[in-house]
Amino acid sequence: SFGLGAALAHRRGARRARGCALQLGQQEAWRRRVAGDGALRQGRGRPLFRHPARRVGAGGQGEVDARAVDVSWLDIRVGVITAAEAHPESDKLYIETIDLGEPAGPRQVLSGLAQYLPIEAVRGARVVVLCNLGAKKLGGVESQGMVLCAKSEAGLGFVTPPDAAPVGERVCFEGFPGEPESNPKRIQKKKAWETCMPDLATDAEGVACYRGVPFATAAGKCTAAIKSAPIS
Repeated sequence: SFGLGAALAHRRGARRARGCALQLGQQEAWRRRVAGDGALRQGRGRPLFRHPARRVGAGGQGEVDARAVDVSWLDIRVGVITAAEAHPESDKLYIETIDLGEPAGPRQVLSGLAQYLPIEAVRGARVVVLCNLGAKKLGGVESQGMVLCAKSEAGLGFVTPPDAAPVGERVCFEGFPGEPESNPKRIQKKKAWETCMPDLATDAEGVACYRGVPFATAAGKCTAAIKSAPIS
């Protein structure tokens, strides 16, 4: 009986040893998985935490989007106001038709200019337009962009491109390369306009700038009659 008891004890000890080894092996495997890709969703094998700069691209593969939000996100283009009329329900808004050289045709843009400029000064004006904010309604009428103006106590004036700049040309900024963001929802999510707007202003010569860098076209710089004033 002593021999039988010893044998049984030996078997129980062996099972416990195997169980401990298995548990340790599982723990080690778990630690390796966690170390390799962050904490995992239990039973799913997916990371609980993702790197904040990583997103899934259209191809389904993770890609790093480390591009800082700056003026290169904004699609600012040369346009001409081909028609303008007063908003039927607002004494502050004009409804403008703006040619931006797009295949889809002119855009309808609403601007709060009525208290600053007579409508005759708006019709035919050459302007620069922020094009990738996404459409929204103002006073019940859809607006498909934003005309950029400089404003101060001295008044309000359009940011105007050089006469030789063609309609549809993108306004660029030296030192801020990159294509504009094409998804208006991403512009809104990243608050690209709100981030850039405080750094837009005319200088003492009336040159429109972002952080001191001029609004530039192939034909030259964009300017405004209102000097040393914020742009919005």
